[in-house]
Amino acid sequence: MSYRVFEQKKEVLQNANVHFTPPSQWLADEAKRSALLRDFPFTVIPYAIDQNVFKPMDRRAANAHLDLPDTNRPRLLFGSANVTDPRKGFRYFAEALTLLHQQNPALEAEILVFGKGRSFLFDELPYPIHHLGILTAQDDIVAAYNAADAMVVPSLEDNLPNTVIEAMACGTPVVGFRTGGIPEMIDHRENGYLADIGSTQQLADGLAFILTHQQPDVLRQNARQSAENRFSEDVIAKQHIELYIQLLTD
Repeated sequence: MSYRVFEQKKEVLQNANVHFTPPSQWLADEAKRSALLRDFPFTVIPYAIDQNVFKPMDRRAANAHLDLPDTNRPRLLFGSANVTDPRKGFRYFAEALTLLHQQNPALEAEILVFGKGRSFLFDELPYPIHHLGILTAQDDIVAAYNAADAMVVPSLEDNLPNTVIEAMACGTPVVGFRTGGIPEMIDHRENGYLADIGSTQQLADGLAFILTHQQPDVLRQNARQSAENRFSEDVIAKQHIELYIQLLTD
């Protein structure tokens, strides 16, 4: 059955005049390795984010919006459509938090989580946790990013996660694994931190890097600037227009 489907796809694409625009180089490379798509042209064009919506806001206002207490404790944010999806790596985040607590005992952090489901690991974390539930309204999601000192994306496989783009647009640095399109978004130790996939120690190092940074405002400014330079609607629209003109003139 799968062979017949493959042959049908191959027949459909045989004489197709298609130019693919994957959002990450990682996805382009994966497609080029496939028997169906390897002979087609690709141009990488990332997703765009409305940066008039996803933008920095006052931390106190973000706390008030989410009914969070105003404290001096640094906060780490984890968000996913389904918190218990193993591909999103919450288990690695939990293990990294245990290491962070052991290696930085004076650090009093809080954890923010949004998304469907509740992991059994919530009760085992060494820090207080605020489960924000499922956030669907944009203003709620923007407030969550702004209430955090860092967004944590320990995905084991991902293309170009919107959470990374949205967090950086809000001026929130991101800590994540070096997998999929994530390394194309995070500049290591500039607007976030990249850990080798599966390394809870490196993930803990990244959390410590953000939470103990001497110039956190610089990290936040770098994150916002990165989002403006790479993922703003004007930048991405220009890339599409340039490709369209190129294809018309070829």
